[in-house]
Amino acid sequence: MTLVSFLVLRRKLAKEPLQLLRRDTGQRPPSRATLESLPFAFSFRLRSFMRAWTTYVLMLLGVVLSLLLMVFSFGMHDSVVSYADDVREDIDFEVVYVFLGAPPTSPDGAETATLRSAKLVGAEGAGASLSVIGIDKDTQYFDVDLSGTDETHVLISKAVSLRYGYEVGDEFTLDPMDTDNRKVVVAGIVDYPQMAVFGEHEDVNSLLGLDSGSSNAIVSGTVNDDLDNQAQSVISRSDMITSVNTFTQAMRPTILVLFIASIGLFIIVMFLLMRMVVDREQYSISLMKALGYDEAEVGHLYLGNYVLLVLLSLAVGLPLSVAIMRPTWQYMISSLATAFPFTTSSRSVILIVVIVLATYGVVRFLSGRHLRGVDVTEILKDRE
Repeated sequence: MTLVSFLVLRRKLAKEPLQLLRRDTGQRPPSRATLESLPFAFSFRLRSFMRAWTTYVLMLLGVVLSLLLMVFSFGMHDSVVSYADDVREDIDFEVVYVFLGAPPTSPDGAETATLRSAKLVGAEGAGASLSVIGIDKDTQYFDVDLSGTDETHVLISKAVSLRYGYEVGDEFTLDPMDTDNRKVVVAGIVDYPQMAVFGEHEDVNSLLGLDSGSSNAIVSGTVNDDLDNQAQSVISRSDMITSVNTFTQAMRPTILVLFIASIGLFIIVMFLLMRMVVDREQYSISLMKALGYDEAEVGHLYLGNYVLLVLLSLAVGLPLSVAIMRPTWQYMISSLATAFPFTTSSRSVILIVVIVLATYGVVRFLSGRHLRGVDVTEILKDRE
């Protein structure tokens, strides 16, 4: 920016003093396009666009960039809130007790399961750890349909699908650590907010090289103090919700900073470039006023194009920003032990549109005040 400012100022200050007094700083000659058949206001604004198209392009890029930051801030909030809702809705159990060996007798209403870790093998997600969960087909604690699974066909959670791009029919390799690597095929994708692979209890035992009928976990809808004391590790629904709430709170300062930065960038880009246009066209504005045009008409002629630019920026910038942020978001949360999509609610989209238009209204008002400050006598300064 410093280099660009230096070069621009050096070029302009190289002009003769009289040229600077007359504001003759090397502007491009007006367009010779023939627009006589068009209405005057439309042809005037079209000529203005053709003369200063680089300014409009810079403004479009600046507004789209500010929209990207705004979509990022709103989308980050919506994504985290949506993930928190998924944890509350998709986790039907209260607690999972994991034991080193065979579990003790399960209490009434609880279910036995197999829960082991396995690593992904291959280029995509190599070395990543997944939870391999073997459950009964009539389980009440996991909302999954195991009818299409067997020893080589498994269900994966949405988190696994998002992180590694697996779809139904894809094949990947698991390293169960207690046996040889096993290739499995994705039979379906289920709503579960953690990195997990599901299968029928006996199929998972066979996949992991375990004895038939073995298990090492108890899934329960209530907390049991005796099991809690005996378990090697405990997976608690309340702990998962607490960690999600903590994550949500930690993201709020970042969301606020991005939102403020997006608003600031929008105001700076719009106001500076609109003010630059007014300063550059002072002679023409003064002449229009001398010819009898009132302030509203002059403002409409010189600043009316920018509302169309803002609307175009919204139409282009919103879908473009969402498309950019979806893969970028997955990269940003790759260090987390889970994955969830980048989402923007319809409410957030409406708020973004309202905020952008309201901010434009403020900038337009400030630029209009600057335009009204151009005096009729400005045309005399460019006369010999």
